[in-house]
Amino acid sequence: MVSKTCNTVYIPATPTKKHQEIYDTIKHTRFFDAITFEGGKKSVHAIAAEVNIHHTTAYRWLQQKTLLGSPAYCNNRKQSKILGHKSKLSPKTCKFLVSNNNPVQNQLLDTQIEYHHIPLSQHQVTRKLKEHTNRGQIYKAAYIQREYTRQNLDEQVIYDTAHKDKPLFGYWDLVYFTDKAHINPSQICKGGILRERRQHNNPNNIQQLPKLASTKLHIAA
Repeated sequence: MVSKTCNTVYIPATPTKKHQEIYDTIKHTRFFDAITFEGGKKSVHAIAAEVNIHHTTAYRWLQQKTLLGSPAYCNNRKQSKILGHKSKLSPKTCKFLVSNNNPVQNQLLDTQIEYHHIPLSQHQVTRKLKEHTNRGQIYKAAYIQREYTRQNLDEQVIYDTAHKDKPLFGYWDLVYFTDKAHINPSQICKGGILRERRQHNNPNNIQQLPKLASTKLHIAA
């Protein structure tokens, strides 16, 4: 009977990749100057060895110079449309603020920031709203007239019933109709609403006129 022995083979762990070295502007300039002065007499590999950089880095720098031009001489930061820290106001929250699901949509922006506990200033919130929505901001709200009251309708019916049979000549030709205006202090300063641009006539953004105050001014001319 032949016994088989099992030999354990130990495979050394693969060394981890070292952190990529960040070269300064001097190293970039030295490499590009060498490429220019040699004029094709030396290969990119040879020039990269003289400057003490890897040949893959050399080819990458040459590609950056073709795309960027002179800025490739500097140590460029990562190319991106959005740089810096992640914003505390997400695009989803911005869309919510300009929608009709916002319970304080017709309040001042400072009030909305406090209500939703947004840790940003009014200027920052305004900038993010314009960035993530269709130029969302506080716009002047569109209003509709409140429904006629029963008393107003009854008065109109009484006036019509009392004067419908009056003759045109002998009565109405002696009546002078004047221009008139009604000023109510509660309707002088209309409020605003947080919405996107070109949503003025959206039915959800149209507000009812506030309740009339007791003090009114009637003007006739």
